[in-house]
Order: sequence, then structure tokens, then C-alpha cells
Amino acid sequence: MIPQTRLWGEVLDKNTRQPLSGLVLELKNPILPDLFMARTLTTEEGRFFLRVNPGSYALEIKTRDAGGQDLVLGRVQINVGSEALVNQTFWIDWQKGV
Repeated sequence: MIPQTRLWGEVLDKNTRQPLSGLVLELKNPILPDLFMARTLTTEEGRFFLRVNPGSYALEIKTRDAGGQDLVLGRVQINVGSEALVNQTFWIDWQKGV
């Protein structure tokens, strides 16, 4: 079954208020945190889009360091209800994370 709830929004730099492109967003099940339920990249405008089922998730926002390793910039808990659209903006402080 294809998830019907659409989670979308943008990721912005907290200090400059500019969009952050090329970041990886992974929606994870809190019970099985090593597995992701959905994954996407932010666009040049910092926007993202995921289809999800209602539930509670951990959303990780990541980038890659110079050595190609994942660097987690932030992790937030998200509760998705049965509404058709969920709009969310995330602010990243590069020194502190989300």
C-alpha cells in the first residue's frame, strides 16, 4: 500500500535564512532506528517531499563530510496524523544542529 499522507516542507539555515540543498532526510521508525521508512534529498530551494503512513517517526537530517561519511545535522521526532498534507520547516544551525 502506498502511503497517502504527504510530508513536505523546507530546510533553512537558521542564521542566514537561506535554503539548504542536497541534504538527506530519512524518516525512521523509532523502534527500529537502523532502518529508514522513507528518504529524500532537499532541492536547490531547500524543499523536500515524502509520502508516509500516519505514526510517530524520527526524522534525521544529514549531509556528507569531505570523506564521504554521513554527518547527522539534526534529529527531530515527528507525529504524522491522518491529514492529507503535513507542512514542516526545519531550521539548521550548522554549529548546533536542528
